[in-house]
Amino acid sequence: MSRGPALTDTAFMARTFPKLAVGLAIVVTAIPLGLPGDAVFALPLAAMMLVFIFSSFKVPPMRPWFVFLAGLVMDVLTAGPFGFWALVFLMAYCFGRAIAPYGPGLGPIGLWLAFIASACAIGACGWAVASLYFMRLLDPYPMGLGLAAVALAYPFVAWALERLVRIGQPAGNLSFRD
Repeated sequence: MSRGPALTDTAFMARTFPKLAVGLAIVVTAIPLGLPGDAVFALPLAAMMLVFIFSSFKVPPMRPWFVFLAGLVMDVLTAGPFGFWALVFLMAYCFGRAIAPYGPGLGPIGLWLAFIASACAIGACGWAVASLYFMRLLDPYPMGLGLAAVALAYPFVAWALERLVRIGQPAGNLSFRD
């Protein structure tokens, strides 16, 4: 009689941990934390950053359907335009997968700069889509503030997640810098 995968099963953790982390970030986003109005995009963009990071790792990647579903859940929990965060998450997933093969040559600073460039492109597209949805030019400051927050947090979060996902693995097995 099988009891299911053990928590020490590293292959199970490599497949499951990214999904759990993104799911937790989405749930935290839905909790009213009393952030100032201008910081409204900081937490949702943190979830986008996790999608990008885990898409650029050399672990079993999240499936596009999961990324899309996570974005739809974010839309529902934050009462945003339906499909907005799904689009943002899918763009982050695509940029992360596109950068993954080049990660070893880029190094940590190159990956950080690649994330900043990707986040700026995603933010600009997100702002344009939201402006089209509401049929007026929205103030870009809240999106820019959220992008600045995740750009500053990226090196620390990527470093911590890389080490956390590698627990129990041979050195460099899951590193996106191999």
